[in-house]
Amino acid sequence: MSELNVSLWADTYGPYHPEEPLRDEIRADVAIVGAGVNGLSAAFHLASCGEACDVVVLEQDLVGSGSSGRNAGVVMTQVGWNMATIERVYGKLRAREAYEYAARSLEYTRAMIDDHQMDSDPMDRHGIMRIAMDTMWLKGLRATEAFYERLGLSGEVEPVDSDTLAQELHSPLLAGAGGLFEQNTLFVNPCKHVRELKRLALAAGARVYERSRVISIESGSRGVTISTPQGAVIADTVVIAANAESHRVPCKAMPRGDQWPVYAYQIATEPLSEAEWGEIGWARRYNLENNLQCFHWFRVTPDGRIIFGGRRLPVADAAMDRDYEPGIFARLEKDLRAFFPALKDVRVTHRWGGTISATIDLVPHIGFVDEGRRVLRINGCWGHGMSMAHLNGQLVTDLVRGKQSELTEFWIVDRKSRRWPPGPIHTLGASAVSAALTAVDEWMLRKAEREAVDPLRRRAFGLLRA
Repeated sequence: MSELNVSLWADTYGPYHPEEPLRDEIRADVAIVGAGVNGLSAAFHLASCGEACDVVVLEQDLVGSGSSGRNAGVVMTQVGWNMATIERVYGKLRAREAYEYAARSLEYTRAMIDDHQMDSDPMDRHGIMRIAMDTMWLKGLRATEAFYERLGLSGEVEPVDSDTLAQELHSPLLAGAGGLFEQNTLFVNPCKHVRELKRLALAAGARVYERSRVISIESGSRGVTISTPQGAVIADTVVIAANAESHRVPCKAMPRGDQWPVYAYQIATEPLSEAEWGEIGWARRYNLENNLQCFHWFRVTPDGRIIFGGRRLPVADAAMDRDYEPGIFARLEKDLRAFFPALKDVRVTHRWGGTISATIDLVPHIGFVDEGRRVLRINGCWGHGMSMAHLNGQLVTDLVRGKQSELTEFWIVDRKSRRWPPGPIHTLGASAVSAALTAVDEWMLRKAEREAVDPLRRRAFGLLRA
């Protein structure tokens, strides 16, 4: 992580006291590689499952320094790339099951925060407003609404007309042609939340070691040996919960190419004054998304900042060194001011990037990867890991204990995953797809600019396109 690439969440966290690195050879029933939301949720559930289960977690850096502590902190009813695409690829029944899993996990996350008094800065049920910036994007919005209707979930979303949006959002772009509102969401401070999960895991009896990079994983007669520079864990089972870093975990059992990281970036403003909020409206403080191919998203923090991201998702290469991209941050800042010209003098205080785990089959991978059922992995969250992670912890517990349950019957579990093409072929192909999506957005933005009657809208579309 670059010294410049410090997220708002980490910068405002306050003093943090990490656990010591692993310095000895120790034994455990289960070793977990990766102390993100999935890994720590699994550790908490395994350690508190009612059976004697000795759990060790190994984190290569600090808890909260990876994607789990750097994301937008949105917990929503999403699985994989997006629900409508899952329906097209896997059918209505599987899409409905995926939605129900995410909805159940969302409720479970709320319960965990309440029951364990987690200091996660929760903002509950503010909702997400998906917006068509002009009539040409309205078709996509209506397709999303129709998806909910087909699954019998029409009560979960509410269409919003352009006049209502114009009253709520004072923006030349966000009044648009209409919106689709979904209220069932939860926003958290992701860095606080993942460190609270560490607190719960430790209290349940798990051991967590930070700054303990895994350098090898080998199966043998004594179990699975997970080595770090200064120590080792010998465990009966290992859970690889490294998500976008999975391809860097040195384990022969892991399928190569079953996921690949792409980069996502975001910026945060200083807290807005009441006068500034008055100028842009947005009184309900819901999340905002437009429906470009490479979409923009906005969220509000409890202290009144705007976090803004989107547009470009560069494919990671082997170096994994694109976490701080000044050109992309400059583009995001310009886009933000195109949406809200009234914020032209508001200062951007933080700029940071991180990785999303992407799978070619568009859904996460959860399950064992070896015949002996000693190595289990979780990856491919597609940026929606917060939505599934807490229920994933219970699912992993059931798998490790050999317990058949409603969770282990979820169709994405223990399925053979498709793999990305190797090395350069994958990078070139993924880059070509990204370029094609960007080209579609540029064509539509150019058309919207050309057809806009209002000069402020025309100028705003031009800024997005430039």
